Amino acid sequence: MLAFCDITPQAGLLGVSGVRSVAFCDYDGDGDLDLIAGSPEDGGTRFLENRAGKFADMTTQEVAGPVPGLLGLLAWDIDYDGKVEIIGASSHLGSPIVFLKRNAGVFQDVSAELGFVGGRSTRRVIAFDANCDGRLDLLEINTALIGEPGNRLWVSAGAGFRDETPSELASVSADGFSGITIDFNRDLYPDVILSQKDAGLLVIKGRREKLGEVFFRAGGSETRGVAVGDYDGNGFYDIFACSDEGGLLLAGGPEGFRDATREAGLSGLPPLRDGLFVDVDLDGWDDLLLVRMDGGLLLMANEGGLFVDRTSAWGLDAVAGARTLATGDYDGDGDPDIALITDGSLRLLENINARGNYIKVRINGPAPGDRITLYSGDLVRTAQAGASLNSLSAGSADITFGLGERNEADSIVAFWSCGGGKAVLRKPKSGSTYLLSSGRTSAAESEPELSDTSVKLIPNPAFGTAGILYIIEKPSWAELRVVEPSGKTLKVLGRGQMEPGAYWVSWDGTDETGAKMPKGIYFVNLTVGEKSCQKKLVWFPY
Repeated sequence: MLAFCDITPQAGLLGVSGVRSVAFCDYDGDGDLDLIAGSPEDGGTRFLENRAGKFADMTTQEVAGPVPGLLGLLAWDIDYDGKVEIIGASSHLGSPIVFLKRNAGVFQDVSAELGFVGGRSTRRVIAFDANCDGRLDLLEINTALIGEPGNRLWVSAGAGFRDETPSELASVSADGFSGITIDFNRDLYPDVILSQKDAGLLVIKGRREKLGEVFFRAGGSETRGVAVGDYDGNGFYDIFACSDEGGLLLAGGPEGFRDATREAGLSGLPPLRDGLFVDVDLDGWDDLLLVRMDGGLLLMANEGGLFVDRTSAWGLDAVAGARTLATGDYDGDGDPDIALITDGSLRLLENINARGNYIKVRINGPAPGDRITLYSGDLVRTAQAGASLNSLSAGSADITFGLGERNEADSIVAFWSCGGGKAVLRKPKSGSTYLLSSGRTSAAESEPELSDTSVKLIPNPAFGTAGILYIIEKPSWAELRVVEPSGKTLKVLGRGQMEPGAYWVSWDGTDETGAKMPKGIYFVNLTVGEKSCQKKLVWFPY
């Protein structure tokens, strides 16, 4: 039986309410997907840390100062420093973009320092390299609520952002709903797709130095959420536009787009608010997960290029009050799970029975528009970084390829946007996660390190229990954790603002769930402010 199971209480998320958007991201860098739930109320946004599948509300520990209201969440490493930034629309009419950057172990609101100003009603922010200068820019999608229509392009200027909105972009519409960035024509320049409630769907071509003209218009006046994916496996991205009249599928190809709604089995759908392309059963075909205007969910399974309603078969027919969703593999088993906002409350739906094998790709220094293609015999599937956004929420930046019954692939080829070169991975195995580096970031390798004497392991090798002595030289935020050789955090032994002094803690060889680890080599990592050091620990159980 194929099904999603509501595990909200078991995951510790019961009672997370008053929220309107959600994002999957690894905001603390421990390798597990955490959740951020955006709220229109100041103080209502929640940072929910994934601790071995159960989430803890760490908002007060993770955010310095007042917690702003956030809508239209974007979670992305904007400045390529190896840490996720959280960006969104302010909950206050006419206020600037909210930009939260992680400094000294906590998120700080640096919107003013980066040059953002208000004056418009922002609904969604998307990132891409608009002028191909190697830095990510931000596109602010606005509604017409305060009499100043149009969208706004913020170009990265190194230490901040400046408004360099081209006249063509500012005047395309008076009421923006959502947007997404992909390279639809495979020229490696990121293109922009905008959903404008008064003008339908707009596709704007990217060029080397700036955005081009509106290339394509489609859809009706009530176009809402936009999803992008490669539904037919031809390597070109397709667009599904949600609207009050159902849905519109535009199939991409070398000559542009064509209406494929009827031939793909998607005509006659109910009014739709939002959606995502996601391979829920890992069979290698992009399915459509849709939010109905009446609050229900609709799962249209892609069965060889033809979509079939499988909502009931997957246990999603009982969902009511849905407003937006995001997908991500929160439990690390390879299949996509769903974080769902229903009438202001956060719910987590676990995918408990996907059928196929998978390969997961994680990009170091990703940019929206990076094109990743998997080749496995006659199966060719293309995905792009940044394609997991919808109108309000953001899915995981990891890319997962379903393999069906295949156990391996021939290769995975990544082409970096703006002509930044490529990477090739040969004979990747099913069930594995591979890291591909775009070459855009080396900040983590060049960060200043703590003195090697800041951490001492007593004894080492350790039998049953490892003693750890660590030194804090000045008042700082600090974190001590035990990690696997892969970099995945096993257990956090200490975290918080600390005064100068010598501290002692012991590790009994267990992870966050209490499970005992096998003998082997582990690492003890100490982070103080922006500096860190790491010691190798040889550990044996009794």
